[in-house]
Amino acid sequence: MFDIGWTELVVIAIIAIIVIGPKDLPAVLRTAGRWARKARSLAREFQSGVDDIMRESEVEELRREINAAARTIPPEKPREIAPPEAPRETAPPEAPHEIAAPKTPSGPPLSQDEEEEDAPDEGGPGL
Repeated sequence: MFDIGWTELVVIAIIAIIVIGPKDLPAVLRTAGRWARKARSLAREFQSGVDDIMRESEVEELRREINAAARTIPPEKPREIAPPEAPRETAPPEAPHEIAAPKTPSGPPLSQDEEEEDAPDEGGPGL
């Protein structure tokens, strides 16, 4: 803010010693320090007030954007739950993906020798 270098500070100190005098200089510096502290505290308070206002305006702007977005989305329709189906009296037809149980031949039971002759080779041809 202020661009005061060391040379300017030395000049101000020499003038203060000459004008104020060495006896009253500590009291003057103490008073100047209090004023500087008070000015910094006022500046800090002002800055925090400005920050609060900015934060509130950003929150309000965000709230408006959310409300506008919520208005553009159509409300969800409630889903109807279908009532459970009544139990069927007849069995459903056999689905094609189900594996049918092997049918047993009708007639007299085969002897063990006949069963071996009728059974297909599981090893494949030629084994």
